[in-house]
Amino acid sequence: MPQPGGVAEMLGEESRPKEGSVETAKGFDRGTVAALGISERRLFTGRRVPIPGSEEARRRRQSGLEALLSHKLVLAVFLASIGAFLVGLMRFNSPAGGAIAAVAGICIALGAWRSQALAGSDRKVADDWRVFQKWLAYAVLIVAASAGTWAAGMRLYVIFSQVVPEIGLTSRVWINIAAAVIGWLLLGIYLLVFWVRSSHHGFFKPAGWSYLVCFFLLLAAPLAERVAALIRISAAPIQSSDQSEKNGATTLSDSARPSS
Repeated sequence: MPQPGGVAEMLGEESRPKEGSVETAKGFDRGTVAALGISERRLFTGRRVPIPGSEEARRRRQSGLEALLSHKLVLAVFLASIGAFLVGLMRFNSPAGGAIAAVAGICIALGAWRSQALAGSDRKVADDWRVFQKWLAYAVLIVAASAGTWAAGMRLYVIFSQVVPEIGLTSRVWINIAAAVIGWLLLGIYLLVFWVRSSHHGFFKPAGWSYLVCFFLLLAAPLAERVAALIRISAAPIQSSDQSEKNGATTLSDSARPSS
């Protein structure tokens, strides 16, 4: 029998998994192992796990539900495009406007699907698609900045050329000037954030989120108008009752006044 501390004991200890072996295996820590797409449980088995989002992971066969859930943004934008068409048709009675909004949403959804399909790929078609997204983002930013600047400039021009010479710089005029300037600044901040996001994630992902936000704002606008109308209706009886009380008090004071 081998003596304690001999070769057999050394071999037995070597075959046991040691605690902390993942952190000390060839200098890799947990973050590095996860970045390489290697499972900690199978670190020494020779089997590797595809990196999430990589082309190898997308080649894995997915069920129908998994394929749908992997394109949440695409589905949301597609449904929002249908909703925009219905809102434009029913609320604004504008089939052409609703059709334009729906086509824009469908194009954004298809572009987002294409971007997700080519994400992480090093093929030439993926590089060409990224270049196309970059120049498309530049074009959209230039058009949006030009349109927003023209709208704000025209509003300020009307204020200073027509309103100010007639009534002067009243408080209401200053409110309109501030509204035009604040709207232009907010548009500039949004376009700057859009440019930064598109440079990291491509054009269609921030475009899809922007389309969803605009659609929900379109749905919230009639609700806000309804709430404002209810507030005005509820405030009207109070004002009328106050006015009637004032009229009644005036009548009583006139009746109590001695006649000449």
